[in-house]
Amino acid sequence: MKRRLVVLLLALALAPAPRPVIAGEGENYIVVVNASNDVSEISQDLLARIFLRKVRSWRGGRAAAPVDHSLASPLRSAFSRKVLSLSIGEVRDFWMKQTLSGGDVPPPVRASEREVLDFVKGEAGGIGYVTADSTLPAEVKAVKVTQ
Repeated sequence: MKRRLVVLLLALALAPAPRPVIAGEGENYIVVVNASNDVSEISQDLLARIFLRKVRSWRGGRAAAPVDHSLASPLRSAFSRKVLSLSIGEVRDFWMKQTLSGGDVPPPVRASEREVLDFVKGEAGGIGYVTADSTLPAEVKAVKVTQ
């Protein structure tokens, strides 16, 4: 019995730390930022405002650089519903109105998770989202999303 407890405790100690996961519509994903960013958690409200370009910089003044998946991506659909509280159609309409009225332009879109990670890795203020089982390069870290 004592040996089993020691083995269990050792296994727990050596297990990788859990990643902060957002579950949405059967999709599990994580929010990632450039590893040089000192942010370790972000409120869902701030996350939405960054992706809607209502907030343009991180605390400290560094420009926030969100990157999105394509409108056809189930991951983007889940993210948009959970974080932005908008459907894909509503997101498309929002950006169309912004662009046509001389407002802001949407975040750049990347076709794959690897491209999203490369973008975040290459931008000091980069922020994106990928599936929870993605392998993150050393230059990218997951952040906790809080309510």
